[in-house]
Amino acid sequence: EVDDVVLKRFLRHRKLDVEKASDSFLKYLTWRNTFVPNGSISESEIQNQLALKKLFLQGFDKKGRPIAVVFQGRDVPTNGKKSLDELKRYMVYILDKICARMSNGQEQFTAIVDLKGWGFSNFDLNATPLILSMLQEYYPETVGQIYMINQPFTLRAVWKIVSPFIRSNTKKKFVFVDNNKVTQTLVQDIDEDQLPEIYGGKLPLVVNSDNVGGGPVWQQRYGSGLWISDKSSSPGAACGQTVKTATPVFSKRGRKRMSFSVCDCESVEMGSTSSSKDVNKQVIINMESSTTITTTDQIVQQQKLDLMRSFVEKQDPTSKEVDDVVLKRFLRHRKLDVEKASESFLKYRSWRNTFVPNGSISESEIQNQLSHKKLFMQGFDKKGRPLAVFFQERDVPTNGKKSLDERKRFLVYSLDKICARMSNGHQEQFSVIVDLKGWGLSNLDLNAVPVLLSILQEYYPETVEQMYLINQPFTIRAVWKIVSPFIRSNTKKKFVFVDNKKVTPTLLQDIDEDQLPEIYGGKLPLVPVEDF
Repeated sequence: EVDDVVLKRFLRHRKLDVEKASDSFLKYLTWRNTFVPNGSISESEIQNQLALKKLFLQGFDKKGRPIAVVFQGRDVPTNGKKSLDELKRYMVYILDKICARMSNGQEQFTAIVDLKGWGFSNFDLNATPLILSMLQEYYPETVGQIYMINQPFTLRAVWKIVSPFIRSNTKKKFVFVDNNKVTQTLVQDIDEDQLPEIYGGKLPLVVNSDNVGGGPVWQQRYGSGLWISDKSSSPGAACGQTVKTATPVFSKRGRKRMSFSVCDCESVEMGSTSSSKDVNKQVIINMESSTTITTTDQIVQQQKLDLMRSFVEKQDPTSKEVDDVVLKRFLRHRKLDVEKASESFLKYRSWRNTFVPNGSISESEIQNQLSHKKLFMQGFDKKGRPLAVFFQERDVPTNGKKSLDERKRFLVYSLDKICARMSNGHQEQFSVIVDLKGWGLSNLDLNAVPVLLSILQEYYPETVEQMYLINQPFTIRAVWKIVSPFIRSNTKKKFVFVDNKKVTPTLLQDIDEDQLPEIYGGKLPLVPVEDF
């Protein structure tokens, strides 16, 4: 009974993994039957939320996606379990209304989020992560575009910090609109007769409870809150995938899963005419034997590592001097895609030869940065990863191209020092304690942060394993609650927000006392990075 459009959203959300998509969809059905047993939310259940007049359903964009307008400044933080439950029901009510306005075959909607009057003072720390989790888990892939209007400086500033860690597909959905160009930005994607009057269009605002239709709706409502359409488009054709063979097998949990045969390769010779895409086709993975999955993973990674080395050495003979550990980091960063990993690594080599032509950064090039005494080398954690300690407050914003260049050189100097401390070529990552005491958005360097994070991600991928954030200001914790659902799960696991009252016991879980800095309850004195 369920429309293919709905199933496709779960399938895309799980990157075409049939087992994971099926698990997510069945979890959704279970939640739906419990949370909305009557099939829909009545307005009598959400009177307080409706009274705020904070959300309006508003026309369609040029792609035929229904538009919602949200006035975030009108939102009132929840004050208890009953209030939070009403907010969740309100979100389901709204999302169901939006989905009902989608044209036949349309899968997404557009939102204009007006942040005028909103700030961290009326930010709901408890509700936001729950609402975002609900949107991601139960209405995946429904948001097509979000236009952020009247953003406060704090939000733009923090976005600069966290955006490099957000999944690229998610990041593309957000458009931060210049306050002086609201109308001209919106009319690029929304016709004037579909744009709200307050943003330079011709359409009056319509309160959510007054607008059930407004566009073609799906023909039949399914009791669990899904809609039925004609089945004119197949999921395979819609996502442009060609599956050659599919054989049902069973996982350890006894659930049916699909094992796809993707290899039609012939012998590929490494040479000047071959690409690393050809290299990828040489690797044959048979995952049907679940009892040897660990061994299989190791064999596959080694096969791909050998192929990557063979390819990059042909493109750049000087790559022979590079350790396997470095290549593995690029390979893991690109999810074992040999072509992408090779491209990233060769880009790194080209950058390195230009930016560090002598092979290393000398201290004479970074005297100003070293004088701030902001980075220290500090023992090893329990897994043998070298430890660094960074005092963010001592960081001084750059004030020009020369200053920014020295900042970049200091970062490379520091990362090279840290990597040199990794033991015997087997250790690939390091841990860092970031002390945010005294730091705030007022001394955030908006120009430098994205550049430095780009260097770390592009040229030193997969080097940071754990980041302990100590003495975080409220704004950082608040924004993390907003953006963390959109951050890649592997990246999210790297961040540990340490309770200010439990700094020593938290750090001692991963770092022995004789390796922990004295200022955090350990026995090791701080050593400046230049003294290592």
